[in-house]
Amino acid sequence: DDEKTKITEINSKISELTTKFGQNLLAETNGFELILSKNDLDGLSDDIIAAASEAAIQKMNQLENEEDKNKYKDKYLFTPHRTSMYPFLTESSRRDLREKLYNSYVMRGDNNNENDNKEIVSKIAKLRSEKAKLMGYETHAHFILEERMLKTPQEVYDLLTQLWEPALKRSLVEVSDMQKIVDAEGKDF
Repeated sequence: DDEKTKITEINSKISELTTKFGQNLLAETNGFELILSKNDLDGLSDDIIAAASEAAIQKMNQLENEEDKNKYKDKYLFTPHRTSMYPFLTESSRRDLREKLYNSYVMRGDNNNENDNKEIVSKIAKLRSEKAKLMGYETHAHFILEERMLKTPQEVYDLLTQLWEPALKRSLVEVSDMQKIVDAEGKDF
């Protein structure tokens, strides 16, 4: 009964932390904007440009302060939301801007600010480990995998190792192909 009570408490804490994690992630996603001028749109199709212009207009219409509105006037807005980000990353010829938008996405929750998730992730991992041990498992991975296709962490590692060599060979070919394009464009990265 004591272990059941403890597991219930752990589940409750994990639920709270998971909710906070998601809220932080959403705040980081909603908090970043890449506001561009016409001369920043190289490589983008007319449809993507029109969507970014519309996003800036919508944002401008949500604001009351004229000074804030002017920030978006005759501009183009991209965000880390996938529907905005992926087209930009796919088509833009501006590597510096692609990198900026991409980093805003991959660094969500890892910016040492009020939305940082590192401590939350650590707490969740510790609670999951504690719960697994209470339930008689060596680790959280052992607990989760018991009812899955692969039953142990070692089986997962073995499968990943099988996939690794062919994936690595393919990625090296793709990197070589991309480098040829970079070199042909006279770049040095």
